[in-house]
Order: sequence, then structure tokens, then C-alpha cells
Amino acid sequence: MPLHNVVITEHYPKGVTFISASPAPDAGTNNVWTIGTLLQGESGTIVINVKVPEQIDLYFTETGSVIGEGVVMVTQDLSTEQKPYSLRNSVTLSCTELAPKTAFATTKVSGVPGTSLGITESGSGLYSSDENLDLQTKNRTIILEKTTHAEYKPTSFNFSDSFSVNFTNKWKQDICSRNMEIDAAIHKKISDATYIDDETISRVDKDKSVMNFDSSFNGSLYIGARTKDTEISETYIGEFDVLQTIHIGKGPIPTPMPTPGTIEKVSDFLIFHPSYPTFSSCLQIKLP
Repeated sequence: MPLHNVVITEHYPKGVTFISASPAPDAGTNNVWTIGTLLQGESGTIVINVKVPEQIDLYFTETGSVIGEGVVMVTQDLSTEQKPYSLRNSVTLSCTELAPKTAFATTKVSGVPGTSLGITESGSGLYSSDENLDLQTKNRTIILEKTTHAEYKPTSFNFSDSFSVNFTNKWKQDICSRNMEIDAAIHKKISDATYIDDETISRVDKDKSVMNFDSSFNGSLYIGARTKDTEISETYIGEFDVLQTIHIGKGPIPTPMPTPGTIEKVSDFLIFHPSYPTFSSCLQIKLP
């Protein structure tokens, strides 16, 4: 049995912008197609191009200073990545012979790669820190400037009802940046430390990842960095002063700038073809 006065109406998801369709919709509309008579077994296809909602550009800043004695537990996770999401639309067919029929379809919109920075600190004793954080989604930028001083000392805390807890955790500081735009990561982790004196500057954006730190500690230090094809891993256990800059980016490798002072060791200069991400690491270690 043929259907008469067939009309197809598209209901776009919120925020979607119509661009074009083949065949074109009725004049003066962007979502209505008057088909007329539809014979039994007859079918057709309407191809619609739309623009999905754009990500809203956001920024986040934080400036803070902490000093005191006791137990510290800090976790910070920042990301400029746009996660995949789904859009749900519906189409209604109406005609003379039948009640309107509606069908639904879900389309997955791919995410946009970005950058991330994770910071974890914990321990017991004396602690002071100054920190500046800046995040901008527009150019996938996350900047951290942080100084930390921590000295281990067991801490007891008396709760109500005569309940007391002893904290004996040594100091841990974990800073990790990831760059999904160029498939790179930089990781610095100090753990089981009786003291930490640290200055760290980390910048990650759509073109590069940089971490510069000057760390004095008694404990364990892990330094890791990787690109798609290259990886470095360094571990120091004991009492050390470590001054290091790691730079991963697109294009020719920048010239490392010398740092004033006595250099006990300089190593780890890795250079790759400009068509691949470049990688540089300048390491200075001064034994106590």
C-alpha cells in the first residue's frame, strides 16, 4: 500500500548547526523534506552535514602558599583534553495513512587530544610550599611553578573520644605531565624522603613539554621521560642535589643553556630528525 503526503522532519540535537543536505530540504527550512507519495518497498537516503558544538575555551588559575607542621595529603589533576561524547537525534515520518513514526540515532563525536598535569604530595612533619598554576584550554597550556620544603617528623593527632592516630609517612612528591598532542610524557617522583627542597617549573602545551627542576633530597628520586619512539629512566637513592631540564617538542632541538655553578656531570642529549618530536635533557648532579 502506498503512503501519501509523506513528510520527513529531522530534530537536531541541541547546539548542532545545520550546514547542508542532499537532497536539499524544503525551501525556507533546514529540517523538513516533503516526499509526497511513497510506494510500497520504496526507500531513499538523506545525507545531512552539521557542525557540532564547539568546546568552550576556559582558563583556570591558582596561587597559594602553605606553611605548617602536621600531615599533608595533596592531589591535583588538570587536563585540557576534550573527551568523546555522543549526540542523539530523531527523525519523524508523517503521512495520511499512519500515525507519525519517530526513530532515534546516536552518533559518537571524537574527542580532541590535549595535555594533563598530575601532582601528588604527602608526608608527615614540617612543610611549606608556594605554588602558581595556570591552565588554558585554547592552546592546551598548563603551567606549574612550585617551590617545596619538607622535613620528616612523626605526627600524632588526637581526635575526640580519646582517639589518637600516629602518622609516620615519609615525604613523597609526584609530578607528571602528559602531552597527547605529541605523544610525550615527563615524570618526576621523590619518595621515602626525610627532607625535600625542590623548585619545579613545568610547562606543557600543544607543541611541547618542558620540566625544569632543582631538587635536594634524602630518599629516592625517579626521573622518566618518553616520546613515541624514545624513553629515558633514571633512579637515584640516597642524598643528592639534582638539577635537570627536560624539553620535548616539535621541530629542531633548542640549544641547552649552561647553568652557573660547578657541574659534576652533564649527560643525556638526544637529538632526532626534525620530522619527529625532538627530545633534550640536561642533567646536573652534585654529590653532597
